[in-house]
Amino acid sequence: MPQRQGSLDQAPTGVPLTIVRLDESDLSLKLMEMGCLPGEKLEILHRASGGDPLAIKVMEYVLGLRAREAAAVWVSWGDTPLRNLWNSQEP
Repeated sequence: MPQRQGSLDQAPTGVPLTIVRLDESDLSLKLMEMGCLPGEKLEILHRASGGDPLAIKVMEYVLGLRAREAAAVWVSWGDTPLRNLWNSQEP
């Protein structure tokens, strides 16, 4: 699958994602403190009806984000097999 990029609120559910960048906003510091850093791996686990909020797995915990918060996080997907996403020991 070719690599794609977009905001986290528009990314697909259940696929491995990599944070590319954060928008310059008041939320940036809050998101970074919660583990949303460029290069970090994450996955959207669930979307509530209507798409807000989202449950994402980042680092070793589940985080709830509102759609406006997720829109500030830019991610890429399509190049990492899911089985390797949470176990960096595997090749």
